[in-house]
Order: sequence, then structure tokens, then C-alpha cells
Amino acid sequence: MKQLTVLMGLLFLVGSLWAQGVNTDPFEPTDRDKLYKEIEDVLTQFKRDDCEQTLKRFKKAIKERRVTEQHYEGFLKLTNQMVGLKMKRYNYIRPLLETIVSFAEDDGLTQKYFDRWIEISLKVLEGKEIRDNYLFENYLKWSLGFWIENNLYKVSRGSHTWKADSRNFVIKFENNELGIQYKNTTLYCFNKDDSLTIEEASGVYYPLRKDAVWEGESGVVHWRQEGAEDARCEISDYDILAKQTSYKVDSSTLIYPSVFKEPMVGIFEDRISRRSEVYTYKDEETGKKKEGIRQPANLSYPRFYSSSKRVAIDDIGEGVDYRGGFKLEGNYVRGYGDKNNRSVIEITNSKGDLVVRAFAETFDIAKGQKVESYSAEVSIYFETENGIDSIYHPNISMRYDIKKKYLSLERGKDKTSKVPFYNSLQDGEMRTNSIRWQIDSDEMELGDNKENMEVTSDEYFDDDVMHKYQLIGTINPIIKFALISEALGSSLEQRANGECPDDELANWDMELSLQVDDSKRLPPEFLLGMLDKRMEKLHIMDCKTIQKAKMNPKFKIIRNYDDWNQFEKGFPSVFSQGMIDAYYYWDFINDVRSPSHNRDNGSTLIQEMIADGFITYDPEEDLIVLRKKLFHYKESARRSDFNVHNYDQIKIKSVPSKAKKRSSNATFNLKDQSMETMGVIAFTLSDSQQVYVSPLEQKVEMLANKDMLFNGVMEAGLLKFTGQNFRFFYESYEVAMDSIDFIDFYVYEREKYSSGPYAGFNSDARATTDEGQPSKKTLLINNQLRNTKGVLSIDAPSNKSGKQESPPDMPSVFVSDTAYVYFERESRLNEIYGEQVYPQEDFYYQVYPNFEIHTLKDYDSDNLRLRGCLTPADIFPKIYEPLKIMYLDLSLGFESETPGEEGYPIYLREDPGKGKGQFKGAFGISNQGFLANGTLDYLGATISSEYIELLPERFVADSVKDFALEEEVIDGVEFPKVDGQSVFIDWAPYSDSMYIESDMEEGVPFQFFESGEYVLDGSLNLTPNGLLGRGIFEWDEATLKSNPGGDFQFGRNSVTSPSTAVSIKQQGEVAFAFDNNNVEAVVDFDKRTGDFIAREKDLSTDLPYNSYKTSLDRFHWDMDKRNIHIDATEGKAGFFLATEESQDSLYFMGVSADYDLNTGLLQVDGVEYIRVADAFIYPINEHIEIEGHAHMRTLDSSRIVADTFNQNHQILDATINIISKREYTADGFLEFNVDNFKDQKIKFDNIRVKQNEAQFITFGSGALDCARKPSL
Repeated sequence: MKQLTVLMGLLFLVGSLWAQGVNTDPFEPTDRDKLYKEIEDVLTQFKRDDCEQTLKRFKKAIKERRVTEQHYEGFLKLTNQMVGLKMKRYNYIRPLLETIVSFAEDDGLTQKYFDRWIEISLKVLEGKEIRDNYLFENYLKWSLGFWIENNLYKVSRGSHTWKADSRNFVIKFENNELGIQYKNTTLYCFNKDDSLTIEEASGVYYPLRKDAVWEGESGVVHWRQEGAEDARCEISDYDILAKQTSYKVDSSTLIYPSVFKEPMVGIFEDRISRRSEVYTYKDEETGKKKEGIRQPANLSYPRFYSSSKRVAIDDIGEGVDYRGGFKLEGNYVRGYGDKNNRSVIEITNSKGDLVVRAFAETFDIAKGQKVESYSAEVSIYFETENGIDSIYHPNISMRYDIKKKYLSLERGKDKTSKVPFYNSLQDGEMRTNSIRWQIDSDEMELGDNKENMEVTSDEYFDDDVMHKYQLIGTINPIIKFALISEALGSSLEQRANGECPDDELANWDMELSLQVDDSKRLPPEFLLGMLDKRMEKLHIMDCKTIQKAKMNPKFKIIRNYDDWNQFEKGFPSVFSQGMIDAYYYWDFINDVRSPSHNRDNGSTLIQEMIADGFITYDPEEDLIVLRKKLFHYKESARRSDFNVHNYDQIKIKSVPSKAKKRSSNATFNLKDQSMETMGVIAFTLSDSQQVYVSPLEQKVEMLANKDMLFNGVMEAGLLKFTGQNFRFFYESYEVAMDSIDFIDFYVYEREKYSSGPYAGFNSDARATTDEGQPSKKTLLINNQLRNTKGVLSIDAPSNKSGKQESPPDMPSVFVSDTAYVYFERESRLNEIYGEQVYPQEDFYYQVYPNFEIHTLKDYDSDNLRLRGCLTPADIFPKIYEPLKIMYLDLSLGFESETPGEEGYPIYLREDPGKGKGQFKGAFGISNQGFLANGTLDYLGATISSEYIELLPERFVADSVKDFALEEEVIDGVEFPKVDGQSVFIDWAPYSDSMYIESDMEEGVPFQFFESGEYVLDGSLNLTPNGLLGRGIFEWDEATLKSNPGGDFQFGRNSVTSPSTAVSIKQQGEVAFAFDNNNVEAVVDFDKRTGDFIAREKDLSTDLPYNSYKTSLDRFHWDMDKRNIHIDATEGKAGFFLATEESQDSLYFMGVSADYDLNTGLLQVDGVEYIRVADAFIYPINEHIEIEGHAHMRTLDSSRIVADTFNQNHQILDATINIISKREYTADGFLEFNVDNFKDQKIKFDNIRVKQNEAQFITFGSGALDCARKPSL
């Protein structure tokens, strides 16, 4: 049913109606039709839809005979009174008629309440004047909603509604006031979306009161919300203002059986709120979207607040107990407290140990699920060897998941929340944004790897932080706050001990009843007043100091503003100092403080100091609490020779990493009380002593009592330590290094040699700057002490700050275990021979333990001596010479000499007593290598060099001045006498091979044998099996050039080779007489013979002088006779081929030859024939002789056969000159036989070769001797 319009502008509307004229005649009581017509006229006057609807409803009720005489009479009674008050208008008649029709439609309602309502309505009109008509109009509107919909209160659409669900009530009108009395009804308040309910409500509703009040006697409110299903609150003696959608009950009782065994008294509040919401979900069967109704997750009403602040909730969840005030807000259980009774949550682990205690003004508690607070003071407890330690934060966001037993602490964005955590185990602060912990586990996660985390000790001091506050103004608040607090503390203590006679109470003491400890809990204005620049003139003292100062008239004692004015006027002429008792400072500052130092202007400073951990703020008492850190900083900042306050500079900073495995900055292990902090790039142990740490994998393990464990690199002055298991002991200020991989040394920059063999290398002298000062630049020593242990003493434990004078030997290191030094790093030999020139297992220096190095910031590098012995891979016996710094190549090493006259045996692996040789001279070890300068004796050879590189399996010597091998026989092996100068030696002693090579630029050939006339330009290989050579072996008569695989084997006075080129020289000629590139050679200089056999069948021997080559492969050279006999190893003939171009490759076969080196004559035997042109020439005795340039001597008494195909012509007793392969000349006798005429001869004087087209034909001419009567 439509409701009446609201009352807004009602008085204006009524005035308008009267201005248009109002019918004041009463309705006709007897003529019903006329009555209906009058009612219709009133309702249709303004043609309103609501009036037309009411009229239709009224006519329908009449038609249905629902309107009775009782209703007519009631209508007429009431309207007669209304018309008299000018209420015969639609705005009065419509609601009245609507209400009467509602009664007419409900017989029970009419019977029970109609007459009573008419009666009370008339009473409401009694004594009213026209100006009060709006009140009755309101009453009619209220009646309409009440009787139709049970509404107790509703003023318009869209507004909230109060209603009761019962028709059982008593209508009262007492003291001219309407009241509706209910017993055990249900009250509702609701609007479109929100609602509230009171069940079993009893009370009286007064609709016509100004605020439409429900005066409740009793009632019950049920939560019926998830998490608080069994909670209900019994309320009594309460009022509800119907205009409002909320109410509060000061006297209520909470019954919550699942949480509390007994009812709880407290305050109850409720307001309309959304108790349900529509949501969309997917139907699992159909897969279609559907709508459902559910309870919102964040209901906050109804609410209950316990009166007691000592409520115990022991079954919130396993191991979770609560003490404090109790709130139930919607489905949220909250704990709360105040400054005198703070609420507390205590959490125990599975062992029953208390592990978390948290205080807060408010806790949100979801039974069995969670406990959380956005601002809690939290302590985490864990058991250690010393008892119970804790991690503490004064203002942190806390959440505890009861099911998972998982604690989360998160710092908020406000500066009061950014105060660091305090860890009593490590005695320091942890500036991290979060802590996460499953309380039954041994590991706690700190930080989220998204922000930096910092850990500092409680004795940490940062000059930059102090400087930051110094820049705030001319007065440093840290110092001023500490000074005033200390002075006030002394004054309060002196007053408590009665040491301040005739003293008056300060005004603020009258209010606060100050105690001695209150000197660290001060009002903000008290402290901010210290920042007034005028206060610099004042000395704030304790009571006893003031008593003494009173005796000096130059000191002005100030108590109030008048004293201050006198002081300012008389300073400094009359008064040298102004003094005030800290006890009276607050009264004084209230009179004189500057507005610029009030609370508002100082809030930024206060927030900053809270965030830095110097102070905290107690909002309940409005006091600033000065923390220990503030006093520590004040003392640390003092710069006085008498100041003995100690501090450190240890800050462990963890930075975020992109490593996926890292979800935190640090992990705190409760089992061993260690905290592994990740992302630590570097940190400082002592800035003054230059001790810095770069941890391996950016990890540091922090232990109890500010100790630390880390791997990685630690720099201490001019030394650097690399290793594992470095433990820093805070108390003794030492680092125990259980596993040192490397100790690196640095030295200050050295001057360079400007000339000489070491030009450009470092000298022993320290470099200077352009200003002539010693250079501070450092250089790394290129090898290290390795694999040892030691302890670094950083400074005296009482001087962690470094402000006092350190002991003269600090910092120092004590090396307690054997250390090793290796020499392969950055050696130039690595590039030649590979990475392991000096293998560590065989070649090392062993440094003896228990030595110290002092003053690491500036140790005496010139006189550093490390005692021990060198194990040189059996090159020499062990050498007991201390290590020192070799500036030349920036390495650790030494220089020494072989002992005695004999020196050292060398290369001892196979024979430790004798070795492979004997060395005498100077030697040294550095990163340049194991170098020597001296003389080696080996297999009769003596090698002297100024630069020798001694390698484990090689002996290398450059520019050996003298090499001498004596002629002798060793173990049946002959060795020749050899001398060499400027040679290179590469000896592989365990391969029994010494390689000796002439220097390409400065060297001269090796000189052999006693005469020295035999030389080798090449290399030698001296072995126990003899002396081998490679290269060109030469003497006046011949040259041998070794081929690959054809090394020379030198005897006492001989040389052999399995493959060599041989060239034998022609006497008196430049050309060689004999040349073969690959022969097996045996040359015996005692016998003065040389035997050569060609190694390749297809390779001929050159006879250069004669311009011939031959395939005969065996040669015997008689040096004294100067003859070479040539034949074949298999006795077969070989070819002879003329190489002179004019000979046109003249070719013939021969069995042997003899070569005369004196004359150059080559005599060939076993030459059956020589083919020239078309003829065969048969030398007499198969012998020919060839001179230089392939000139063949004339053949006498020889024979010619022509042509070669038919062989028809034979010339005998011929004298022949062979010119080339296609040409010869001859004379002789042509032999021919005719029938019986045999042995006829014709003399031919001119036999020669004539070319006919492509043929070369022998022709000749001669005369017949007729006297002999030839027969043709």
C-alpha cells in the first residue's frame, strides 16, 4: 500500500491550503451518499494519484460491506474534531480514511483496537490549536504505517524502518503521551540493504516523542554469524531513538558458551548492517551460473565490549590464551585494553613453551582461525644456553594463523612502526619489514627479500645519523634530550634521598607524582623546549649542583620567567652562566618556550627519532620514552680524550636478490640460535683498523652475543684473508679463522727502475706522490699463504670505536698452523709450459706455524720474514731459507746460494743422494719462477749461465755463455769434445735428454773434437746413450745436414746418422763434387773414411762438379786419398744422367765409379754401351771418364753400332767424342762383309749425326783403299 508523503515543508503546504479556502462544515452524519460525496470531493480536489487510490479502496470496502457503523461513527467522531481545527483537507482525510479501511478489512483488528484507537486519537487532538495541526498530521501518518505494516517508525521511502512483528500490545495514553507496550516481541530495523533484530523484546514505544523513543526493558540479540553462531546478548534498561539506526546498551550480558563458561557483563552496541549478500556461483552439476545468498565476510555488528579488562579466553585455539578486555564485533572477536590494563595474547608451542607474548589496544580474534592486531607490542621468546632470549618490537602489525601455527609480523608505513626489532640474543637491532615463523619449527624467516634489512648491535654508532640530527638545527636533539633526562634523573634521585633541603614541589610533579625512572618518560613539550636556541645559554643541572652554584654570585639560578629576564639582561657582564634545576625546567619552559618548538612543529622530529629507534611514544599517557640507544649515541658522539665510552661500527645490511630460492633476507635458527643473513655484500668490523668483510655467497651467520660466522674475504689493513669458518668474537674483538684458503699481502707502491736489465720493474724503494709524500696506493703480492689457520686481533676490546689510541701492534694476526706458498700464479712460464709449471703437490714452501704479523695497516714489508722450508719437487734438496717480499715481481720468495764447493745435487727423484747432475751457484724463488745463476755439471758437460729456470722436470737456460763437453767414455758410451757459446739449454733430466741449441742471434756453431775444425750449426741432445745432434755438421771437406729422424750420433771422434744429406767438396772448387739428400752416414775421423748408403731407391746422388747424377747407392770416401768409390749395395748397375743442359739428358748405365776429388775426374766402369742418336757406342773396356761440366773424355778404340733398330753398321776402332744425347763425332773403320769376302773395312774420317725431320741419323764418309782391292 502506498505510504503518505514525508513532512518536509508541511507547514508551508498547510498555509497554502488555507489560502485557497478550506471547507469547515462537518461531514453529514445521516446521509451516507452525501458523506461519500463529501469525502470524494476532498480527495479529488487536487487530482492526486494517492488520493484516487485511497478513494478506490474505500469504495471497494463499502461495496464489500466491510465498512460498519462502528467505522462510520469513529470516522465522524474524529473528523468532527478535525474539521473544527480546519483539517478537512486531503492530507488529513486520506491517511485517516486509509487507516479506517485497514481496520475495516481486518475484523479482529477492529474488534481489538479500533475503538481504543479512536479514543486515543481524540485525546491526541484535545487541547490542540490550529498551529499544531502538523503534529496531528504526523500522528495520522504514523498510525497508517503502524496499523497497516506494524511499522513503529518510517518517515519516507528509502529511509530506515523500525517495526515489531507482533499484534499483541497495549496502547497507553498517560500523561498526555501515547505509548505502545510490547511483551516478548521481535523488533526490526532495516533499510533497503541492511538490518538489525532484537528478539524477546519488551518495552514501550513512544511514537510522538521528538525522537520517537523505544524504552526497552529487556531483549535478546543473537549473532548467528559464522564464527560466533552460539553468541547472544541479553540487554536491559535501554533506549532506542527510532530516528537512528543504532543503539547502545550499557547494561548487557553476553552468553557465549563456546568461548566463555560464564556470562559476561559489558556494553552492547548494534546498528543496521548488511547481514546477507547476493553472490554468483557456478553450479557443479549444470555448469551454469546461479545466484545465492551468503553472510558477508566482514560483519562488524552487533558488538559487545566487556566491562572487565581481565577477561581470560583460554580456548581461542590450540596454544593461544588471551587476557584483557573482550570485544565481539560482528563475527570478529577482539581483545582490547587501556593503558592500565593492556590486553595480551600468549602463544605456546607444541611443547607447552611460551613463545609469543603480544600486548595491544585491540586484537582481532577468530576462534580456531586467527589472532591479529594492526598495532601490537610483541615479544618472541626462545630458549638459549643463557636462559630465555627474545625478539621485541613495540609497535608491529601481527597475525597468527591458529590452524597453521604461523606467526606473521609486518612493519607498517608509519614511522612509529618502523622502529627496528630488538634481538636480545645478538644484543642488537634488526631493521626488517617482517618476521614469519611456524612456531613449532626451528626456523624463523626475517624480511621478504623485497626491501633492505639491517642488523646492528646495541653498541653500534653511526656518525652519519648523528650528523643528520645535527643538521636539523644548531642544537642536536639527541644530546639535548639525553642531558636533560640525566639531569632530571639525578635531581629526582637526590630529592628521593632527601638531599635537596627546603625544596618545593614543581607544578608538574604535583600532577604526575614523579619517580626517579620518570626521567626517561617525558612530555613532548618538555623535550622540544630544549631545542629553543635561547636554551644554549642555560646549564641544566641536578639539585646538588645547583646548591653549590648558588654560592657563586656570577651564576644566575633560574626558576621562572622573571629570573630569565634578569639573566638575559645581565649576561654576560653580570652573570657568566645561567643555571636551572632540571626538576623545575618544565615549569620554566612553559613560560618561555617558543611557539616554533611546540608539539605540532616538532612532530616531524619526533617521528624521525621514533623511526631511528631513539625514542618511543606512549599515546595513552602522552609521553615520550627515551630509549637506551639515545644515551648510547650521546656518549658515543663525545669527542674527549677522557671519554672512554665504547661503540662499534658493525652493520649487517641485506639487500634484495632476484634469486628464486630466496624468499627472505635472513633465517633465524632457534635450535642453534644462529641467524643466517643473505644478500650481505660487505660489512665493516672496524673502520679505524680497516677491517672489512665481503662474505662468500653474500651470507653471514649471526650468533649469540653479537658473534658472527662467515666465509669469504676479510681485509685487514694490508692483508686479505680468504677462507671458510671465520668466527668473529665480539667480546674479545677477534676473528678466529679455522680454515684460511689464502692470505694475500699488499705493499705500498714502489718506485720503478728507470734503466738497466730491470727497467720498468719495481725497486725496493717506496714510491712518492707529486708532493713528495709516501704513496698510499697499494700493490698486490701475487702469491699467498694458503691452507692454514689463525686469529685476527682487530683492536683492544675496550676500543671497538677506535677513538682511543690502539695498542701499537693492532691489528695483528697470529697464524697457528702450517701455511703453504705456491709459485705457479702469473708466472711467465705458464704461458709456455701450461698452468701447472710448479705442481702444488711437489713444489711448495711450507711456512712454520705460530708466527705473528703486527700492525697490519702498515706492517714492515721490507723486513717481513716467514720461516720455513722449500720443497722444490726434488730439483734440489729441501731449502731452509725464510720467505720475504720480492718487490721486483711482487711475490713471496727468497734468494740464496748453494752451500760449499760442490753445490747441490740436482734432480733427485731417481737418486736422492746423487741426482742427475750437480749445480753450484745462486738461486731464488719467486713468481717469476725457480731461477738460478751458476754452473751445471752433467755427463761430462759443464753449463754456465746467468739465467736458469729450474722446473720440476726441466732445466732451461737462456744465453748460456759457456758449454763444454769433454771427450770421454762413460759406461762404454763415447762422448766427443764439444765447445759452445751463447747457447740455449733445455734439459729434461728424467728423460735423460739435454737439448742444446745455438742462439740464433748471438750464438756461434758448436766446435767438435780436439781440433775444433768441425762445427755444428744446430742443436745437440746430450743423453747417457751418447751425444745426438741436429742441424748442419760441417768441416773443410764436407757438409752433413740431418734429416727428420736422422739425428747425428757423435762418437769420440766420429759421427753417424740414419738419415742425412751429404755434400762433399771439390778440391779448389766452389762447387760440390758429391751431393745426396738422404743417406745413411758413418764418418770415422780416426780412419778418415766416410761411408754412405742412399736411403731411397728413387733418389739419385748428385755429382755437381761433373753435372751428373747417379742411382748407385753406396759410397766410400777415403778422405786422405781424396777419392770416392761408388757402387751399388746389390752389385747391380745404376744409371748415370748428365744434368748439363747441353747434354740433352745423356744417359747410360754403369756398375761402379771412382771420383777423384783432387781433379774432379769421374771414372765409370761397367758401362756396356751409351746410346747417342741412332747409335750404340760401346766404350773399350766398358770404361769412361767424365770431367767437369759433364765433359766426357774421348773414347778410343771403341765401337759404334748403327742404327739401333737394325744394327746393320758397325764401326770399329773408333775414336769417339760424345757431345750429347743426340750428337757425337767419330772416325773409325766401317766393317762390311760380302759373300766370301770377310772383315772388309772402310776408313770413315767424318762420322757425325744428321737430323732428318724427327730423326737423328748417323752418317759418315770415307775413301776406299783400292790397293787393298775391296770387294763390293
